Amino acid sequence: MADVVPQAGELVVDPREPSGLEVGGRTTAAAERFVAALEGGGTRPLASRLGWVRTAHATAGGKAMLAFCSPADLAHRCPGRNLARVTDRTITDWNSLTRQLETVRARGRATSGGESDRAVNGLAAPIMPPSGESVASVSVAAFAPRLSTRSQILEVVGPLADAASRIERELRGGPISP
Repeated sequence: MADVVPQAGELVVDPREPSGLEVGGRTTAAAERFVAALEGGGTRPLASRLGWVRTAHATAGGKAMLAFCSPADLAHRCPGRNLARVTDRTITDWNSLTRQLETVRARGRATSGGESDRAVNGLAAPIMPPSGESVASVSVAAFAPRLSTRSQILEVVGPLADAASRIERELRGGPISP
């Protein structure tokens, strides 16, 4: 993963919105850290999230990673199935989270709607290394009105999946460019 982080600057998903590369912590509870953050060029850009650590089940990037964890790893990350509330929109029910993670696996992308910050929505794709267990994700975040409708989300899905694929190729030893 260290080889990919310097390349992340090339992986702007949408120049109007901030993009980021997030890495999940294996030894801590369900947390993820932003290891690369790219600011968007919109009229009201979000602040850089570089270095932030967030509750994984409350972010799109975290859910993209959690969805591909083994059941044992998921249980380790969420001991006692306790899910902290970050905002009034954060999922705190274990069964609701596992249903959402099933949807993430089926779609290959995760969303968050005001779950870690009430004013921010996110969309993320997992980074799947050869092991098959996601340890990172690439995401886009925006103020809720800019990333809330189906058409707004679908506009970002293709570039987001392309960015995730480029990182996966790099992890497998191939070129980061298509």
